[in-house]
Amino acid sequence: MKRLIQIFSVIFFSLSLVSCSDSADNAEMKQQLSELQEQVSILAKQVEEIHEIATRSQRPNTKQLGTLENFNRNNTIPRLGDDEAKIAIIEFSDFQCPYCKRFIEQTFPSIQRKFIDAGKTAYFVRDFPLSFHPQARGAAIAGHCAHQQQKYWQLREVFFNNIAKLSDDYYRQAASSLDIDMDAFNDCIESATEDNINEDIALARSLGVTGTPAFVIGKIEGNSLIDAQLLIGAQPQSSFEYVIAQLSKGSDTDGSQGE
Repeated sequence: MKRLIQIFSVIFFSLSLVSCSDSADNAEMKQQLSELQEQVSILAKQVEEIHEIATRSQRPNTKQLGTLENFNRNNTIPRLGDDEAKIAIIEFSDFQCPYCKRFIEQTFPSIQRKFIDAGKTAYFVRDFPLSFHPQARGAAIAGHCAHQQQKYWQLREVFFNNIAKLSDDYYRQAASSLDIDMDAFNDCIESATEDNINEDIALARSLGVTGTPAFVIGKIEGNSLIDAQLLIGAQPQSSFEYVIAQLSKGSDTDGSQGE
């Protein structure tokens, strides 16, 4: 860009000289200016192409979902963030998933600082326990029971820090370290239905989710999520930044449709 400004400055200065020189010099100068202008035009096109390539390289592969109704299940799912946040991130997660653990350890802290704690986004979690993770569904039930006592996020952290320990006994051991009413927690574990978990799984599958982690990002309007987009996998911070920036501008991204 600085190079373009320099070239345009030369052209402007040269044009001022044309009016001060004789006709023979003018003809030669005009020819030189014509050639220079052509070079500038080529350079400008190349800069535009480079910018487009750079933009495409930053654009994550997303799936456009449109509008999701009652995305927060009537405000009953775990949530972080300001009540006035305009954008929501919904994580579909599995407590036994190593890629979820990697995302939480490597990427989530920066997302929390930059977007959640700053009041820009609300963050929700819904369950997608995979069938080949035998402890994931039990951990999800324990998470629901902790959520009833406003201890979901604390238990989530303990579980992901101790994936190898997950078991029926460990759910109770972990909960007991969090100042939870254990009688109520145990009653919840024993009597819990899996309706909410099954609802989360059905929703995820309807959106095209096949693995974890997966993320739905969109604009909040009441209990609806507008212009929602799906990100699959343990995405880097830049992917979230790109989608959130586009939604904040009210612009649609044109990422590829993918699973």
